Amino acid sequence: MTLAASPASETGLAPQTETLHAKQRISTAYWTSRSWGDWLFAALLILAGFFAWQKFHVFMDGYEKGILIGAVPSLIFLGWLWRPLQKLMGLSTALALLGIYLYQGDLYRAEQVFGLKYFLSSQSAILWMCVCFALACVFYWLSLLSKTQARPWGKSPPN
Repeated sequence: MTLAASPASETGLAPQTETLHAKQRISTAYWTSRSWGDWLFAALLILAGFFAWQKFHVFMDGYEKGILIGAVPSLIFLGWLWRPLQKLMGLSTALALLGIYLYQGDLYRAEQVFGLKYFLSSQSAILWMCVCFALACVFYWLSLLSKTQARPWGKSPPN
């Protein structure tokens, strides 16, 4: 009867030590694989969370403070796992800040300012959301029922 060599006997390390080394390699690889864009995204979210805390913590109850504290690392994690979400969050933040700027503290401006009246105010935003949802459904079904296989953007068809 022959005994198969275990991974510990190949490296000369005890099984616990080898497992620890593997975990350290995975952990180090995860943090070093982040791009400068990922770190910039994380820094912007942390700054935004800090700003929201500094400006509005007196108006928040315990639940809202907990939501803010938990949202920042959760959004960073989601943005790191799914990079297109970083762009979506950036775009929605920019549109929200544009809306705040256009309102200038006066709710009656929603009927006077073109950008608010037709794009960013409540009723218009709901209308655009419905239009985009309907278009997304149409294009999804067209893609699903088409006979060609979809390719990632920028990739040439196989020869």
